[in-house]
Amino acid sequence: MQAWAIALGLALACVITRIAGRILQGPLILLPALLFLIFDFSSALDLTHHWYSTFAALAAINILMGGATLRRICAAGALCAIAALFTQTQGTLTFAALVIYLLWLSRSGPRHTHTSTLTQLTALVLPFTLIVGTCLGYYIHKAGQRTVFADLILFPLRFLSSGEVNSPRTYLHQFPHVQSPSDLLRLIPFVFIYALVPYIYFIGLYHLRNHTDLPSTLRQHLMLLHLVGLALFLAVASGPRFFRLSTVAPPAILICAWLLSQQSPAYRFARTLLCALAVVFALLLPLRRQTQWHAHTQFTHRPGCLQRHSRLP
Repeated sequence: MQAWAIALGLALACVITRIAGRILQGPLILLPALLFLIFDFSSALDLTHHWYSTFAALAAINILMGGATLRRICAAGALCAIAALFTQTQGTLTFAALVIYLLWLSRSGPRHTHTSTLTQLTALVLPFTLIVGTCLGYYIHKAGQRTVFADLILFPLRFLSSGEVNSPRTYLHQFPHVQSPSDLLRLIPFVFIYALVPYIYFIGLYHLRNHTDLPSTLRQHLMLLHLVGLALFLAVASGPRFFRLSTVAPPAILICAWLLSQQSPAYRFARTLLCALAVVFALLLPLRRQTQWHAHTQFTHRPGCLQRHSRLP
C-alpha cells in the first residue's frame, strides 16, 4: 500500500502538472504539483475511493483542455463513468459539470449549430451511460432496481449526512491540537486547504468576470477547471471533513496558482511565501517521519496458537 500511495501521488502530480502547463507559464508550472504533494496529499494519505474519483476527474479535465473534439469528449465521458464507479456523487457531478461546460462553450465560443452541440452531448452521455449501466447491470439483475437505487441514491441523500461524521457540522472541527510552538507548523496544511476550498472558486470566477482581455483558450480552460472543481466540492459538501476536502482540492490548488501568477507585488509576495513554506515542509516532513517512534510486528505460527513479537528500532 505504501508503494501504491507513491504511485498514485506521482500520477496525480503528473496530471496536475499537465493541466498547469495549459494555464501557467515558466517555472510556475511546477508550483501546483508542489503545493499538492506538500500541503494536500501528504496530509490525507488514506487511499480511499475519493482519490481515484478525483484522479479520473482531473484526467477528464486534461483531455478536454486539448480540444472539444468528439473523441476527447467520449474519453472524458468514460472517465466520468470511472469516477462514478468509485464515488457516485463525484463522478455524476463531474459529468454534470462537463455538460454545463459544453453548453457554455457552444454559446461563448465560435458559432455552433444545434446539431453539433447535441452531437457533443451525445458523445459525452453515451460512454458514461454504457460503462455505468454495464457495471451496475449485474447488481441490478441480482439485487433488483429498488435495492440498488436505495443504496446508491436514497441512502446518500437521506442518511449519509445525518450523523456527526458526515454532517456539515464537522466543518473546521479537524484542526490539530496545539501543545507546543512546533505544533503550529501542523496547522499550515489545514489552513491552506480550508482557505482554498471552496472560496478560491468564487475569487477566480470574479477575476474571470472582471478580466475580459484573457485569451479565449485560457478562459475556456479556467472555466472548465472552475466548473469541475465546484462539482467535486459539492460532492463532499454534505460532510466537509478535512480529509474529504483534501481529496477534492487539486482544482482549487491549480486556480490558486493561476491567481498567484499575476505580477502585482501582493501576488508575488504570496507566491514567494507559499514556495518557501513548501520547501521547508519538503525538508521537514521526511525528517519528522523518519525520527518518529515505530516498530515492526512479526507473527509466528505454532500449532494451536498465533504469537506476535514486536521489535523496536
